[in-house]
Amino acid sequence: MHTGSKVTQQHVEALLGAVSPRYLLSEDPVEAVFLCTSRKLTHVATTKRRLIGFLDRETSRNRGIEFEIPGACIKQFSVEGKRLKLDRGLRGGLTSIGVVHPEDAEDLQRCIEAIRPEPSSYIPAVSSAPTDSLRPPLFVQLRDRVKAAIEENISANEPIMAVVRGTNGQAIVGTDRRAIVCKPGWMAGATLGCEVTTYNYLNITGIQIHKGMVTGTVAVETGQQMQRTSYWKQGDGDSYKAPNAIPVGGGWDEVKEQVALLRHAIDRARAPTISPVTPAPAAAATISVADELSKLVALRDAGVLTDDEFQSAKMRILSG
Repeated sequence: MHTGSKVTQQHVEALLGAVSPRYLLSEDPVEAVFLCTSRKLTHVATTKRRLIGFLDRETSRNRGIEFEIPGACIKQFSVEGKRLKLDRGLRGGLTSIGVVHPEDAEDLQRCIEAIRPEPSSYIPAVSSAPTDSLRPPLFVQLRDRVKAAIEENISANEPIMAVVRGTNGQAIVGTDRRAIVCKPGWMAGATLGCEVTTYNYLNITGIQIHKGMVTGTVAVETGQQMQRTSYWKQGDGDSYKAPNAIPVGGGWDEVKEQVALLRHAIDRARAPTISPVTPAPAAAATISVADELSKLVALRDAGVLTDDEFQSAKMRILSG
Protein backbone atom coordinates (compact mmCIF):
# COMPACT_ATOMS: atom_id res chain seq x y z
CA MET A 1 0.00 0.00 0.00
CA HIS A 2 1.24 3.48 -0.87
CA THR A 3 1.02 6.15 1.83
CA GLY A 4 1.42 9.85 1.22
CA SER A 5 3.38 12.40 3.22
CA LYS A 6 2.40 12.81 6.87
CA VAL A 7 0.34 9.58 6.80
CA THR A 8 1.28 7.33 9.73
CA GLN A 9 0.61 3.64 10.30
CA GLN A 10 -1.85 4.66 13.02
CA HIS A 11 -3.78 6.69 10.43
CA VAL A 12 -3.86 3.75 8.04
CA GLU A 13 -5.14 1.33 10.69
CA ALA A 14 -7.92 3.74 11.71
CA LEU A 15 -8.98 4.29 8.09
CA LEU A 16 -9.02 0.59 7.28
CA GLY A 17 -11.16 0.06 10.36
CA ALA A 18 -13.69 2.52 8.93
CA VAL A 19 -13.64 0.88 5.50
CA SER A 20 -14.02 -2.75 6.58
CA PRO A 21 -17.69 -2.55 7.70
CA ARG A 22 -18.68 -1.20 4.26
CA TYR A 23 -17.31 -3.97 2.04
CA LEU A 24 -14.73 -6.73 2.04
CA LEU A 25 -11.20 -5.39 1.75
CA SER A 26 -10.25 -8.54 -0.15
CA GLU A 27 -12.87 -7.61 -2.75
CA ASP A 28 -11.69 -4.02 -3.33
CA PRO A 29 -8.52 -3.38 -1.31
CA VAL A 30 -7.26 0.07 -0.38
CA GLU A 31 -4.13 0.75 -2.43
CA ALA A 32 -3.13 4.30 -1.43
CA VAL A 33 -3.85 6.77 1.38
CA PHE A 34 -3.22 10.53 1.29
CA LEU A 35 -3.71 13.46 3.64
CA CYS A 36 -6.57 15.64 2.33
CA THR A 37 -8.06 18.21 4.70
CA SER A 38 -11.23 20.28 4.61
CA ARG A 39 -13.85 21.32 7.14
CA LYS A 40 -14.70 17.66 7.84
CA LEU A 41 -12.29 15.65 5.70
CA THR A 42 -8.96 14.28 6.93
CA HIS A 43 -7.80 11.75 4.30
CA VAL A 44 -8.63 10.28 0.93
CA ALA A 45 -7.83 6.77 -0.26
CA THR A 46 -8.05 4.93 -3.55
CA THR A 47 -8.96 1.29 -4.06
CA LYS A 48 -8.98 -0.58 -7.34
CA ARG A 49 -12.34 0.93 -8.28
CA ARG A 50 -13.18 3.96 -6.14
CA LEU A 51 -12.12 7.08 -4.28
CA ILE A 52 -12.96 7.23 -0.56
CA GLY A 53 -13.05 10.33 1.65
CA PHE A 54 -12.61 9.97 5.41
CA LEU A 55 -14.24 12.17 8.04
CA ASP A 56 -12.63 13.87 11.00
CA ARG A 57 -13.11 11.15 13.62
CA GLU A 58 -13.06 13.68 16.47
CA THR A 59 -15.74 16.11 15.25
CA SER A 60 -17.91 14.04 12.89
CA ARG A 61 -20.94 12.18 14.19
CA ASN A 62 -20.38 9.31 11.74
CA ARG A 63 -16.67 9.12 12.56
CA GLY A 64 -15.98 7.16 9.42
CA ILE A 65 -16.49 7.60 5.70
CA GLU A 66 -17.66 10.87 4.14
CA PHE A 67 -18.03 9.61 0.56
CA GLU A 68 -17.33 6.66 -1.73
CA ILE A 69 -17.15 7.60 -5.42
CA PRO A 70 -16.82 4.87 -8.07
CA GLY A 71 -14.11 5.71 -10.58
CA ALA A 72 -16.69 5.37 -13.36
CA CYS A 73 -18.55 8.37 -11.88
CA ILE A 74 -15.60 10.77 -11.89
CA LYS A 75 -16.11 12.83 -15.05
CA GLN A 76 -12.97 14.90 -14.53
CA PHE A 77 -10.70 16.01 -11.72
CA SER A 78 -7.73 18.25 -11.02
CA VAL A 79 -5.01 18.53 -8.41
CA GLU A 80 -3.91 22.10 -8.94
CA GLY A 81 -1.41 23.35 -6.44
CA LYS A 82 -2.66 21.81 -3.22
CA ARG A 83 -6.40 21.54 -3.93
CA LEU A 84 -8.21 18.41 -5.10
CA LYS A 85 -11.29 19.08 -7.27
CA LEU A 86 -13.75 16.54 -8.67
CA ASP A 87 -16.56 16.65 -11.22
CA ARG A 88 -19.07 13.83 -10.68
CA GLY A 89 -21.45 14.94 -13.41
CA LEU A 90 -23.60 16.89 -10.95
CA ARG A 91 -24.47 20.55 -11.22
CA GLY A 92 -21.58 22.83 -10.35
CA GLY A 93 -18.84 21.09 -12.36
CA LEU A 94 -15.49 20.81 -10.59
CA THR A 95 -16.00 20.99 -6.83
CA SER A 96 -13.27 21.40 -4.25
CA ILE A 97 -12.85 18.32 -2.05
CA GLY A 98 -9.92 19.34 0.13
CA VAL A 99 -6.29 20.38 0.39
CA VAL A 100 -3.56 17.81 -0.18
CA HIS A 101 0.10 17.87 0.75
CA PRO A 102 2.16 19.42 -2.10
CA GLU A 103 4.45 16.38 -2.25
CA ASP A 104 1.45 14.08 -2.83
CA ALA A 105 -0.19 15.95 -5.71
CA GLU A 106 1.37 13.92 -8.52
CA ASP A 107 0.91 10.55 -6.80
CA LEU A 108 -2.74 11.30 -5.96
CA GLN A 109 -3.41 12.41 -9.53
CA ARG A 110 -1.89 9.19 -10.85
CA CYS A 111 -3.97 7.04 -8.46
CA ILE A 112 -7.26 8.73 -9.38
CA GLU A 113 -6.43 8.49 -13.06
CA ALA A 114 -5.92 4.74 -12.65
CA ILE A 115 -9.49 4.15 -11.35
CA ARG A 116 -11.21 6.29 -13.99
CA PRO A 117 -12.54 4.63 -17.16
CA GLU A 118 -11.83 5.68 -20.69
CA PRO A 119 -13.71 8.91 -21.57
CA SER A 120 -16.11 6.99 -23.81
CA SER A 121 -17.20 4.74 -20.92
CA TYR A 122 -17.76 7.49 -18.33
CA ILE A 123 -21.00 6.95 -16.36
CA PRO A 124 -22.53 10.16 -14.90
CA ALA A 125 -23.40 10.04 -11.22
CA VAL A 126 -26.97 11.02 -12.06
CA SER A 127 -28.46 9.46 -15.17
CA SER A 128 -30.42 11.99 -17.22
CA ALA A 129 -33.05 9.39 -18.12
CA PRO A 130 -32.87 6.29 -15.92
CA THR A 131 -35.07 3.45 -17.08
CA ASP A 132 -38.09 2.41 -15.01
CA SER A 133 -36.54 -1.01 -14.49
CA LEU A 134 -33.51 0.54 -12.75
CA ARG A 135 -35.35 3.24 -10.77
CA PRO A 136 -38.71 1.97 -9.43
CA PRO A 137 -41.63 4.31 -8.58
CA LEU A 138 -40.91 4.31 -4.83
CA PHE A 139 -37.42 5.63 -5.52
CA VAL A 140 -38.76 8.34 -7.84
CA GLN A 141 -41.08 9.47 -5.01
CA LEU A 142 -38.18 10.16 -2.62
CA ARG A 143 -37.10 13.73 -1.94
CA ASP A 144 -34.89 15.22 -4.64
CA ARG A 145 -31.84 15.64 -2.43
CA VAL A 146 -32.21 12.08 -1.14
CA LYS A 147 -32.32 10.74 -4.71
CA ALA A 148 -29.33 12.90 -5.69
CA ALA A 149 -27.31 11.73 -2.67
CA ILE A 150 -28.04 8.07 -3.45
CA GLU A 151 -27.23 8.50 -7.14
CA GLU A 152 -23.86 9.92 -6.13
CA ASN A 153 -23.03 6.64 -4.42
CA ILE A 154 -24.15 4.19 -7.11
CA SER A 155 -23.59 3.86 -10.82
CA ALA A 156 -26.32 4.76 -13.32
CA ASN A 157 -26.63 1.13 -14.46
CA GLU A 158 -26.93 -0.25 -10.90
CA PRO A 159 -30.51 -1.46 -10.42
CA ILE A 160 -32.49 -0.49 -7.31
CA MET A 161 -34.26 -3.53 -5.88
CA ALA A 162 -35.94 -2.15 -2.73
CA VAL A 163 -36.87 1.21 -1.18
CA VAL A 164 -37.77 1.35 2.52
CA ARG A 165 -39.26 4.78 3.25
CA GLY A 166 -39.12 6.26 6.73
CA THR A 167 -40.07 9.42 8.58
CA ASN A 168 -38.74 12.87 7.56
CA GLY A 169 -37.63 11.65 4.14
CA GLN A 170 -35.18 9.06 5.49
CA ALA A 171 -34.81 5.89 3.44
CA ILE A 172 -32.92 2.64 3.05
CA VAL A 173 -32.34 1.81 -0.61
CA GLY A 174 -31.10 -1.60 -1.74
CA THR A 175 -29.43 -2.22 -5.10
CA ASP A 176 -28.21 -5.54 -6.43
CA ARG A 177 -25.00 -5.26 -4.38
CA ARG A 178 -25.36 -2.78 -1.49
CA ALA A 179 -27.72 -1.04 0.94
CA ILE A 180 -27.63 2.74 1.29
CA VAL A 181 -29.04 4.50 4.35
CA CYS A 182 -29.86 8.13 3.51
CA LYS A 183 -30.85 10.64 6.21
CA PRO A 184 -31.68 14.24 5.20
CA GLY A 185 -32.47 17.22 7.38
CA TRP A 186 -31.54 18.74 10.69
CA MET A 187 -32.95 15.89 12.78
CA ALA A 188 -30.34 13.62 11.18
CA GLY A 189 -27.58 16.18 11.73
CA ALA A 190 -27.51 17.23 8.06
CA THR A 191 -29.34 20.54 7.87
CA LEU A 192 -28.51 21.35 4.25
CA GLY A 193 -27.61 17.92 2.95
CA CYS A 194 -27.86 14.20 3.60
CA GLU A 195 -25.97 11.75 5.75
CA VAL A 196 -25.28 8.68 3.58
CA THR A 197 -23.95 5.33 4.78
CA THR A 198 -23.27 2.45 2.39
CA TYR A 199 -23.16 -1.24 3.35
CA ASN A 200 -21.92 -4.01 1.08
CA TYR A 201 -24.32 -6.96 1.26
CA LEU A 202 -21.47 -9.32 2.16
CA ASN A 203 -21.01 -7.39 5.43
CA ILE A 204 -24.67 -7.29 6.46
CA THR A 205 -25.84 -9.81 9.07
CA GLY A 206 -29.52 -8.86 8.92
CA ILE A 207 -32.28 -6.30 8.37
CA GLN A 208 -34.30 -5.87 11.54
CA ILE A 209 -37.76 -4.35 12.06
CA HIS A 210 -38.47 -2.97 15.54
CA LYS A 211 -42.18 -2.07 15.67
CA GLY A 212 -44.38 -0.71 18.42
CA MET A 213 -48.09 0.00 18.28
CA VAL A 214 -47.71 2.52 15.44
CA THR A 215 -44.10 3.68 15.12
CA GLY A 216 -40.83 1.79 14.91
CA THR A 217 -37.50 1.50 13.14
CA VAL A 218 -35.79 -0.50 10.40
CA ALA A 219 -32.09 -1.19 10.99
CA VAL A 220 -29.22 -2.60 8.95
CA GLU A 221 -27.18 -4.84 11.20
CA THR A 222 -23.53 -5.76 10.74
CA GLY A 223 -21.05 -7.47 12.99
CA GLN A 224 -20.01 -4.06 14.34
CA GLN A 225 -23.41 -2.34 14.54
CA MET A 226 -25.86 -4.21 16.79
CA GLN A 227 -27.15 -1.18 18.77
CA ARG A 228 -30.91 -1.43 19.35
CA THR A 229 -32.60 1.67 17.93
CA SER A 230 -35.93 3.23 18.82
CA TYR A 231 -38.31 5.78 17.28
CA TRP A 232 -38.36 7.73 20.56
CA LYS A 233 -34.97 6.92 22.08
CA GLN A 234 -32.34 9.64 22.40
CA GLY A 235 -28.56 9.31 22.31
CA ASP A 236 -26.81 6.35 20.65
CA GLY A 237 -30.09 4.56 19.94
CA ASP A 238 -31.77 7.55 18.27
CA SER A 239 -33.02 6.17 14.95
CA TYR A 240 -33.20 9.69 13.50
CA LYS A 241 -29.41 9.98 13.76
CA ALA A 242 -28.13 6.37 13.84
CA PRO A 243 -26.20 5.74 10.59
CA ASN A 244 -27.63 2.23 10.20
CA ALA A 245 -31.33 2.81 10.93
CA ILE A 246 -34.34 4.91 9.94
CA PRO A 247 -37.47 5.80 11.94
CA VAL A 248 -40.81 4.64 10.54
CA GLY A 249 -44.09 6.32 11.45
CA GLY A 250 -46.54 4.11 9.54
CA GLY A 251 -47.23 2.39 6.26
CA TRP A 252 -46.01 -0.91 7.65
CA ASP A 253 -47.44 -3.09 4.89
CA GLU A 254 -45.24 -1.29 2.34
CA VAL A 255 -42.26 -1.30 4.71
CA LYS A 256 -42.49 -5.05 5.33
CA GLU A 257 -42.83 -5.74 1.61
CA GLN A 258 -39.73 -3.66 0.80
CA VAL A 259 -37.73 -5.18 3.67
CA ALA A 260 -38.56 -8.63 2.27
CA LEU A 261 -37.26 -7.52 -1.15
CA LEU A 262 -34.11 -6.13 0.48
CA ARG A 263 -33.51 -9.37 2.37
CA HIS A 264 -33.98 -11.32 -0.87
CA ALA A 265 -31.40 -9.13 -2.62
CA ILE A 266 -28.96 -9.71 0.24
CA ASP A 267 -29.50 -13.49 0.10
CA ARG A 268 -28.87 -13.51 -3.66
CA ALA A 269 -25.66 -11.52 -3.27
CA ARG A 270 -24.42 -13.81 -0.47
CA ALA A 271 -25.33 -17.07 -2.23
CA PRO A 272 -22.17 -19.03 -3.10
CA THR A 273 -21.36 -19.44 -6.74
CA ILE A 274 -21.03 -23.15 -7.52
CA SER A 275 -19.40 -24.17 -10.75
CA PRO A 276 -21.13 -27.16 -12.31
CA VAL A 277 -19.03 -30.30 -12.47
CA THR A 278 -18.86 -31.60 -16.00
CA PRO A 279 -18.55 -35.40 -16.08
CA ALA A 280 -15.91 -36.89 -18.30
CA PRO A 281 -17.47 -37.93 -21.61
CA ALA A 282 -18.04 -41.68 -21.60
CA ALA A 283 -17.71 -41.82 -25.37
CA ALA A 284 -14.23 -40.34 -25.23
CA ALA A 285 -13.15 -42.92 -22.65
CA THR A 286 -14.55 -45.75 -24.81
CA ILE A 287 -12.73 -44.49 -27.87
CA SER A 288 -9.49 -44.27 -25.90
CA VAL A 289 -9.77 -47.91 -24.72
CA ALA A 290 -10.63 -49.09 -28.25
CA ASP A 291 -7.59 -47.29 -29.64
CA GLU A 292 -5.32 -48.92 -27.09
CA LEU A 293 -6.68 -52.38 -27.88
CA SER A 294 -6.23 -51.77 -31.62
CA LYS A 295 -2.61 -50.84 -31.02
CA LEU A 296 -2.09 -54.01 -28.99
CA VAL A 297 -3.60 -56.17 -31.76
CA ALA A 298 -1.32 -54.53 -34.32
CA LEU A 299 1.74 -55.18 -32.12
CA ARG A 300 0.75 -58.82 -31.64
CA ASP A 301 0.11 -59.36 -35.33
CA ALA A 302 3.48 -57.77 -36.11
CA GLY A 303 5.14 -60.25 -33.79
CA VAL A 304 6.28 -57.60 -31.32
CA LEU A 305 4.14 -59.07 -28.51
CA THR A 306 3.65 -62.71 -27.63
CA ASP A 307 0.17 -64.05 -26.92
CA ASP A 308 0.85 -64.02 -23.19
CA GLU A 309 2.13 -60.42 -23.31
CA PHE A 310 -0.88 -59.41 -25.40
CA GLN A 311 -3.35 -60.94 -22.93
CA SER A 312 -1.59 -59.36 -19.96
CA ALA A 313 -1.57 -55.87 -21.56
CA LYS A 314 -5.23 -56.24 -22.61
CA MET A 315 -6.30 -57.06 -19.05
CA ARG A 316 -4.49 -53.99 -17.73
CA ILE A 317 -6.29 -51.73 -20.21
CA LEU A 318 -9.71 -53.25 -19.58
CA SER A 319 -9.29 -53.05 -15.80
CA GLY A 320 -8.52 -49.32 -16.05
